Amino acid sequence: MVDMYLFYKGVIIGTIIGVLSITFILPIIQQLESVIVNVLEVINGYTTRNVTKRNAEIQIIQSEIEDKLTPVSSSAIGFEVPNSEYIYGDECNSRSDNIGFK
Repeated sequence: MVDMYLFYKGVIIGTIIGVLSITFILPIIQQLESVIVNVLEVINGYTTRNVTKRNAEIQIIQSEIEDKLTPVSSSAIGFEVPNSEYIYGDECNSRSDNIGFK
């Protein structure tokens, strides 16, 4: 009889400890988790701000370099457009300076 009393007493104490831990300890752990996540987001914000600042500096430098350079032809390699007027129709096939790849 004494063994059953101690068993039930242990079960009741365990149940009370479980209810109290869910009621009080779990919300504290969740708040600590929120604080840690917010600190990590702040650190991520600092790195994002630094990257954005560096990208803006790079854009300014690139625009300054482009302003100093002479214009570069952007035509494709091996593709030439003749300076003469474009010829329509059958005459196009008879000419040797057609538009296209060489």
